[in-house]
Amino acid sequence: MILEEIFLWCEASGAIVDQSHSWAETYRDCVEQIVDLGHQFGWTIDSRSLIDHEHYRTTLMRLGPERPRKLLVVTSGLHGVEGFLGSAIQSMLVRHFSERLNPSRDSAVLMVHAINPFGFDQLRRFDENNVDLNRNFLLSGEEYQGANEGYHDLNRLLNPPSWPRFEIPFTLQASWKIARHGLNSLQQAVAEGQYDYPSGLFFGGREPTQTLRALEKVLLPEIQSTPATLHLDIHSGLGLSGEYQFLFGHELSPGAMDLLKVLSGNRVKFPDEKMAYQAKGNFNRWIRHHAPMVTSVCLEYGTFPPVKVLSALRAENAAHHWGEPDSNPFTEAKNRLKEVFFPSSRSWRSRVYNESKSLFERVFDLWLNQ
Repeated sequence: MILEEIFLWCEASGAIVDQSHSWAETYRDCVEQIVDLGHQFGWTIDSRSLIDHEHYRTTLMRLGPERPRKLLVVTSGLHGVEGFLGSAIQSMLVRHFSERLNPSRDSAVLMVHAINPFGFDQLRRFDENNVDLNRNFLLSGEEYQGANEGYHDLNRLLNPPSWPRFEIPFTLQASWKIARHGLNSLQQAVAEGQYDYPSGLFFGGREPTQTLRALEKVLLPEIQSTPATLHLDIHSGLGLSGEYQFLFGHELSPGAMDLLKVLSGNRVKFPDEKMAYQAKGNFNRWIRHHAPMVTSVCLEYGTFPPVKVLSALRAENAAHHWGEPDSNPFTEAKNRLKEVFFPSSRSWRSRVYNESKSLFERVFDLWLNQ
């Protein structure tokens, strides 16, 4: 109640930026909003299907020269339902920063909106084949097989073979596992990525997805031909509520690390220091591998504690595979998943919006326009 009262006071006094236009609540509305803004502010827009589905489109938007000296790439929706926040931040960027791009500096901005439109639309974190796309970007020589030994032990808990109508509450079961094994080791076992359970959580697929192949064609050439690129891939669900951090699962150059420290206010998290887990087949490592000059990181916004997020993921996955579509439990599981990755709290959204605006002010002022 106190936070809500503070929000209402700030809203009335004008202390909080008006961001009501940014909070579209469906995939279709998010697409319509960002395309409309793009046209309004003079962006070049290309909507295409990255997957074999005529109704799902990924939107590429560009502002600035075709062959820039510096390129800012902002991607969203790799994890489907996390696209709501990504779309809101990208819409904010178009509205507030289009006219701040300095044409004399030979810089450009490229945005990829809704990389996983199926998951976005269906309120899933995974794609149409249950693949966690951020576990699918394996490098040459890496195999799409295997799982952490701890995942094998947890499989029946994480992925019940039927709709779990009667069971001990998941939070109690998870608390018992955490007490026995520790939170960090369980997070690593669960979220590392697995390739043995096609209907399970964090399944990385059995081969490169259509999405990977499409991004190989439409995104890699853009960043490989640019001398300096900063790539921010927007995610939510991990970390302290309302705060953002830069995460990466690969080695960065000293120059890239210094840049991220300046842009983030020292919110960079090192892979070997307090990282919640290391994910196999992650998008940023793949980008870095194919374009070593790129600074590619995950821009992660915290929402709820890990057990609550995992509980929602488990429930939605069970509903998707075993539930009755359009039933109340099915709908509740979907809405619950959206809530843990895109909280409806006005105070949370206000904080995220304003922190994101401040971040991109630093990106433009301290890097892109320099």
